Amino acid sequence: MATPGGRDMTDAAAAQQTFDVGWFMYEDLGAFLFIPPRPVGESAPPPLSRKAVRACPAVRGLEARAFDILSPYNLDLTVERSGDRFAFYVAPNRTSVDPGQIGRVVTVNERHVWRMSDRPVVQVALPYCFVADDDVELTQIAPLGGARFGDGIAVIPGRFPIRNWIRPMSLAFEFQRLPGRLTLRRGEALCTLVFDGPAPAALPRLVRARKTAEVTTFMQGCVGVTSRISDTASAMARAEAARPPKLLEAIDD
Repeated sequence: MATPGGRDMTDAAAAQQTFDVGWFMYEDLGAFLFIPPRPVGESAPPPLSRKAVRACPAVRGLEARAFDILSPYNLDLTVERSGDRFAFYVAPNRTSVDPGQIGRVVTVNERHVWRMSDRPVVQVALPYCFVADDDVELTQIAPLGGARFGDGIAVIPGRFPIRNWIRPMSLAFEFQRLPGRLTLRRGEALCTLVFDGPAPAALPRLVRARKTAEVTTFMQGCVGVTSRISDTASAMARAEAARPPKLLEAIDD
């Protein structure tokens, strides 16, 4: 059977028990600030009993595919509303990012792209990039261990393929009540990434990837597309047709 990408799905591939997902930083400048993705199970306590939540096969099945992205900095952002206007304030004494650099870290989305007209959305830049040579879907959700970003603050989830669409991540927060205060703390989970591969039972193996010239060239064709056109699916189709058969080169190996 052929996949949409034109590659044969053999019985051996269907029975595959693991698949590789590579990660690298979009920018090398300041890359040591960012903490490697952490397996969700690595920081979780052991189950309290064989009937505890963390012993449940459904919970374990999700956690085995999940990795946390940890906050690289402290950030304290407040949003207030006055009539039809919204004001955004950064608390400098509780924020590790220099005032002149805030615009590179946090983007206030324009109102017409919010989910609801009275719920502001901000995006936090996270220059992690993920690549796979298998058909892999990345799902970005609120931390499985629980979110502690502030009352009424919600992570906007998303899902996209990483074989044919390689780009730096960002994380969107929605202020569901105003005034609202978003608080991020270095070392705490910002979001959880769940990787689903070519076979339902297959589990991801996260490896550090080499940012080769081929990866960089392909990635540059994906970056910034969503901010310029509304039909991202058409660009994804062109990326799929242009993608080299192999892009992932693991440093760990």
